[in-house]
Amino acid sequence: NMNHNNSKTTVIQDFNGLSITIPTSTPKLVLILSTLILSFILYIGLYEDAKNYFSTIDYSDYFQIIIALGLVFIIVNFIRIWLWLLFGKEIIEITNQHLKMKNSIIGISISKIIPISEITQVSVNSNPNKQQPGKILLHRGTKVIDLGNFIRAEESVYLVQLMNNKLDKIKAS
Repeated sequence: NMNHNNSKTTVIQDFNGLSITIPTSTPKLVLILSTLILSFILYIGLYEDAKNYFSTIDYSDYFQIIIALGLVFIIVNFIRIWLWLLFGKEIIEITNQHLKMKNSIIGISISKIIPISEITQVSVNSNPNKQQPGKILLHRGTKVIDLGNFIRAEESVYLVQLMNNKLDKIKAS
């Protein structure tokens, strides 16, 4: 386990492989306060309007239904992003067969699996930008996947080293 400089990243290495868990690092207080303020504003401003709007929809009018569904979609996405910022975890698991990347929100996760044989390199992203905010770059042939949005640069150096060590061992065996 590495927990230097209030890092929340946990590293587990055992016979199953290497597992790195990176929680989102949004200050909880900031999120909770902004959510309360936003909820209050939305409640005052939108509750009556929404109630009136949804009660007056002419359900034979497809355009109105599409707009209503659009609003629901926006609200659901907003909640999903908020939950991700509050409770999200980025998980990187390396076993003998594959590397698995998971984005998990309160136990619900979306995974992407890459066979070890397809990973050409893991490197530190020395220049994170909007396209690739992650501090760790995973090279898969010509594709580059970025990981570790919520870690600091010095942490990424350590994690990349760990990942490369593990991958080298697997490839050598």
